[in-house]
Amino acid sequence: MRLEALDVSHCFAELRVLDGVSLRVEEGEVLGIIGPSGCGKSTLLEILGGLLAPSAGRVVLAGDPPDGCLNPLTFVFQDFALLPWRSVERNVSLALEGVGLGTAEKDLRVRQALDRTGLLDFSDAYPRQLSGGMRQRVGIARAMVVRPAVLLMDEPLSALDAQTREVLKEDLLELWRETKCTTAYVTHNLSEVVGLADRVAVLSRRPARVREVIEVPVGRDDRRREDPVLLELQSHLWNLLSSEARDVLEEPRP
Repeated sequence: MRLEALDVSHCFAELRVLDGVSLRVEEGEVLGIIGPSGCGKSTLLEILGGLLAPSAGRVVLAGDPPDGCLNPLTFVFQDFALLPWRSVERNVSLALEGVGLGTAEKDLRVRQALDRTGLLDFSDAYPRQLSGGMRQRVGIARAMVVRPAVLLMDEPLSALDAQTREVLKEDLLELWRETKCTTAYVTHNLSEVVGLADRVAVLSRRPARVREVIEVPVGRDDRRREDPVLLELQSHLWNLLSSEARDVLEEPRP
């Protein structure tokens, strides 16, 4: 399915956070969303996912959901959002409660999600027994068990150490190869977004507007960390973001 924001603006009381944001996530693509800290990236993602109604503008979800889709829009958060009193298996199966599936179908979906994320051997473990990377895999498995049309990811790797981030980046690339899931991916990490996204939407400082939408010129399966094309793109993204940060620092104080 395709997800589109059309002239979306949002205010919290007198604070204007988003100002006429229009962007599109094409079916099967990964759109990276970056911008200065506090510019409204997470607010935009919540609006795209229907958790928050925009003050103006609208969001359109178009196309046919995949076979077996139970929830067209599904989130993966940076803080894992797991229930500590439930095992890995029961955290994943939580997304299937109350949806009308039979026991056999639920068990099959949970097993497939655990297998896809490398968690089958940890199905009886509890979150406190897992590393940060494993806990985030549980969050990803819980999102994928409903077979979403669109995956909304809010800084999913930011709470992890560098080595674990690299491992999970490879896991995400493999997941997208298998599922072709349309994904909006918010991050602060430029090497991460250049390594994972098909296109990158760059937001301005608050109130956020879309400064540029840039296509990553190297296919996801062909990317290497030291590719000069990707390093040049990463440098361009940094120049865009750093100019916004300098503007904030140079603003006169009231």
